[in-house]
Amino acid sequence: MENTQPTLTDETTEDIIDRELKPFIKRIHNRIAADGYTLSDEEVLGIIVAKYFRWEGTPILKTAAFAMEDANYKDDYNTLMAMATD
Repeated sequence: MENTQPTLTDETTEDIIDRELKPFIKRIHNRIAADGYTLSDEEVLGIIVAKYFRWEGTPILKTAAFAMEDANYKDDYNTLMAMATD
């Protein structure tokens, strides 16, 4: 009997983000940036997050907090989570 289970690739989460998110950020940048103005990736991603959560502060803060936690900035994570729960 032939093995029909999916095989795992060596593709990392970071590889997927580079392949999928970077072009999406560029596409959104081209849609929202005023003529002649360049937004940073941080600005565009921030706008994406704000719009995704429909400008609700708590989930936006929690998203920033989890990003800081993933980057091992524990104090900043705690600060942002405290702000999100006030």
